[in-house]
Order: sequence, then structure tokens, then C-alpha cells
Amino acid sequence: MKSNGKLLLTLGFVAAGGVLIACGDSSGTGGSGGTTTATTTTTTTGSNTTSSSKSSTTGTTSSTGTGGGFPAPPTLGAQIDRMGRPAINTATDETFLAVNGASPTPSTTALREAAEDAYNADAAPLNWTNNVKTMKAQLAILDSLDNVCGNQVLACGTTATDHANANCYTALAGVLADDRLWVNTKATATCTTYLAVELAADDCGGRRPVDDVIKSTYGAVSGFAGFDDLITAPANLHPATFPYLAAPH
Repeated sequence: MKSNGKLLLTLGFVAAGGVLIACGDSSGTGGSGGTTTATTTTTTTGSNTTSSSKSSTTGTTSSTGTGGGFPAPPTLGAQIDRMGRPAINTATDETFLAVNGASPTPSTTALREAAEDAYNADAAPLNWTNNVKTMKAQLAILDSLDNVCGNQVLACGTTATDHANANCYTALAGVLADDRLWVNTKATATCTTYLAVELAADDCGGRRPVDDVIKSTYGAVSGFAGFDDLITAPANLHPATFPYLAAPH
């Protein structure tokens, strides 16, 4: 999903001193490629995935109004987005480097937006892993945000040899490429942790309205939990426990 793109790009360039600097050697990785099919830009559609211990839930909405009352129903077959993890597509899909050749160059706005739109529109989860190669190169740059290479979540190690290898970021790229919200219905702990299922924590995972998911994402990709966009939710907007409904006001 797209979110906070300008801030992500700004942080990336600031951390890199105005130039594109990555922890890993991203040469030889391929771009996501793909083309964007013609779709109506007023519909958001998703898919559902359920297993015995995990489930993914997405919704269907339409932003096309009828002058009042309920919005018009979505047009079938016109998916342009899905319910996934906020900021992941923006942060890791042709965000910094266009790695379509042996010598990576900065991504253009047109290339980045086309790649993000194509990824959002892809309704087949089996295809999402095609983005792993591109994500590894972007994650190598994001790992350098705190000027410490190799401390990113799931990175393969902190030695110079480890983080000089682009494959050091394969594990996290694989997790993030499967861009949907996961819930573990068999977890014994209270649901309090965003990305808990992906990181194998004893928590049901998912996403609560009160979760600061952007801060969590910054912490995961940079390796520094203190990274934040400094945007906080209004007080008492949602309770921290299910069903997350605030009292009338």
C-alpha cells in the first residue's frame, strides 16, 4: 500500500547525505517490471486468505459518491489496490534505485509510480514474490537510515561481509512482498503487536486502529526503533481492545 511516500523519500536522501547509499551491493538484482492495466481509479478491492492459524482479511469500498447516501457499488474486475501493510509499497518498490541493469540509477517518478500501481493491481498473491529482487535493493538503502548496516529486522548479520551481500535482505523482502495483514487466531497473547505474525511473536498480529504502523515500519526497515514520523493519533479516537469502537461523542 502507498503511504507517507514523501517522508520516506526525504528520510532516505537525508540519511544518505543527498546521494543514494546502500548497505548491500544491489547490483545484479532485477526491477519489478510489469505494466499497469487500465482500471477505474475509484475502486479499492482486496482478497481473502484464511488458514487454520492465520487469516488475512480485506475489504471492498468505493469512493464514487452519488451525491449523498451510500457510494455506488464497485465495478467488478477493476481492482487497483488491496488491504496490505501501510507504506510497504512506497518504501520498497522502485523507491530509490531503478535496478534494471548492472549499474543501478535513481528511480524516476514515472517508473516508481507505475511499479507501485502495477503491484497494487495484482490480485494474484503468487505473483507478489516477483518483487523480492527489487525490494532487496531498496531495503539495503533503508538499512542505512540510522548509519548502522545490518541491524535491520531479519538482516543476515552485522559484519561487513554480511551486509555487503544484497541477499542479506532476502528474508525481510520475502516477508514484505507478501503484502497483506496476517492474523494468528491461535495466539495465546493479547493482540498488541503490529507485524507480530510475520516476526513469529506470540501475539495475534493484524493491525489495530491505535497501532502506529508507520513508526513500526520505520523501526523494522532501519533497525532503529526510535525512527518515527512524529505524527500521533488524536487522543481517545479508538480504544486499544476489540472491537475498537469509541464511545459516541
